[in-house]
Amino acid sequence: MMIWTLLVITAFSHSFSLSSADAGCKNIGGSCLDWRHHNCIAGYQKGLCSGDRNRRCCKPCDGACKEAGTGKEATYGDSKCKNKGGMCMDNSNYCTESYLSGHCGGPAGRQCCIRNSAASSADSGCTSIGGNCLDWRHHKCIAGYQAGLCSGDKNRRCCKPCDDACTKKEKSYSDIKCKSKGGTCIDNSNYCSESYLSGHCGGPAGRQCCTKNSAGKTPNGKNMDSSSADSGCTSVGGNCLDWRHHKCIAGYEAGLCSGDSNRRCCKPCDDACTTKEASYGDSKCKSKGGTCFDNSNYCTGNYLSGHCGGPAGRQCCTKNSAVSSADSGCTNIGGNCMDWRHHKCIAGYGAGLCSGDKNRRCCKPCDDACTRKEASYSDSKCKSKGGTCMDNSNYCAGSYLSGYCGGPAGRQCCTKNVAGKIHIIIGIYFPRIQLTLFITILNLIPNFLEKGGGGRCDLDEYVSEYIGEYHSSHAIVHKDFLGAMNTLNKYARDCRVTVHVTHSFRKAGQSLGGTVVAPASNSNHLVGHAIDFNLNTPSGWCNSGCLAGKRNRHAKCFTDKVVKGVLRWGGVWNTPDPVHIDDGLNVHDISEWKKLYYELQKNCP
Repeated sequence: MMIWTLLVITAFSHSFSLSSADAGCKNIGGSCLDWRHHNCIAGYQKGLCSGDRNRRCCKPCDGACKEAGTGKEATYGDSKCKNKGGMCMDNSNYCTESYLSGHCGGPAGRQCCIRNSAASSADSGCTSIGGNCLDWRHHKCIAGYQAGLCSGDKNRRCCKPCDDACTKKEKSYSDIKCKSKGGTCIDNSNYCSESYLSGHCGGPAGRQCCTKNSAGKTPNGKNMDSSSADSGCTSVGGNCLDWRHHKCIAGYEAGLCSGDSNRRCCKPCDDACTTKEASYGDSKCKSKGGTCFDNSNYCTGNYLSGHCGGPAGRQCCTKNSAVSSADSGCTNIGGNCMDWRHHKCIAGYGAGLCSGDKNRRCCKPCDDACTRKEASYSDSKCKSKGGTCMDNSNYCAGSYLSGYCGGPAGRQCCTKNVAGKIHIIIGIYFPRIQLTLFITILNLIPNFLEKGGGGRCDLDEYVSEYIGEYHSSHAIVHKDFLGAMNTLNKYARDCRVTVHVTHSFRKAGQSLGGTVVAPASNSNHLVGHAIDFNLNTPSGWCNSGCLAGKRNRHAKCFTDKVVKGVLRWGGVWNTPDPVHIDDGLNVHDISEWKKLYYELQKNCP
């Protein structure tokens, strides 16, 4: 008699919470940080944190080691390193130039990170007095900071020197009154995310009590909620937002919000401010297809002065003229044209308002009130299914479920499959003898679902140390282009730039329901053998105009290497395209290009 067995298989989504994914680090008492932006006294350990490889585990620093300037770390003699304009730290930390051994006190792994000569020269106002240029938001400076002596943005400030006598004096002060309030006593030129209290610390009058530390942690080392960590902004009535996606009437201020450098404080704008904004005459800017706003806002093109009403800081952000005109249906309503597959849009997408292929859609505007409302909804029912709540005009690789999200009816739960796209729960009766065969077939289901019905989709998401995301979107390229991406990563490292990929693989504009119609253009983007990019350089952001101008030496270093190598840079073409890099597949092997086109356009989402 045939024996039948009930087989119930539940495939769980791979979307773990960040805390679970970082458990390897947290279990040893560490913190997962972007090692490029945070100095870790005890050193970093790789492989214990989720996300890209720049997120590393900052190992715990006990009471003896605690903070720079106190405890064991402060006892080391580092004058030899400081004389070279360097900084002593564990050599697992990120160093933009190179490490020198034998210049720092402490264990052998504690070495001197020196900067390149250009940076040293630009920082000489600080280094000439024995100071160190640091990001004041992340480093405590005993002797205090002085602004205006360092190169780079306004967050790089000069940490004035503190010798052994200064360090001993710092340790001798009685700070009990401040500690009882959960605060830290520091010179009040240091960054403090909350507020300073006078009369609570020993020492000179400028040494005051910062009631919360700048790392967004409470005195017992536990993470604050984001509202506490953002209090430097919220205490002035502002809102912490990603400046790339939200226009702020009163302008942004950096250094007041937790998170990465793109989270900035949108200063408050009351009714009088809003009324005044609406009263300005901006016709001169609009005639150029631009938008007037405070020039602390993010602008993908260039600012023009003298084209907007209001104060001098209110300027005209212009865009590439061809794209701006073609996207005006979207930009006229305050929206942004984006690839809907890679960007979540809170207010939802509108189709037909943007140039380009059908995946470029208009992300409708979402102001501060809209952002706050989005954050207020209860989405626990959706999260329990491993899903994400969003307006159902957003791209969802799985399927939407209604009734699982707070807010309006159009705000629904996007669930995922076993490969990260939708949940599958299968209950089937099978003969025990067929179980092995069934499991073999079941293991093919994720591929079938993800690749569009059994065809191959040989695309990969590429993330590396020097090739980063743009608007939360990673590069998607064909597997045979990965070697080229590794080459670009090396060029970026050598030139000290970060490549932000703005476009990579894209779908053609026509329907792919049956057989694929041959394309009008044989762009290498259509086969995953090309990228468009901007660069983040030590001299600032470098977009199309900057790349074409070749005035940014770091950007020029990068594009020169591309030209001298085996890849092609569009900046040297008869019709220049300075943001484009490809491998020339459509020129040197058109038959392979056609093969990939029909394969990828049909089978890839």
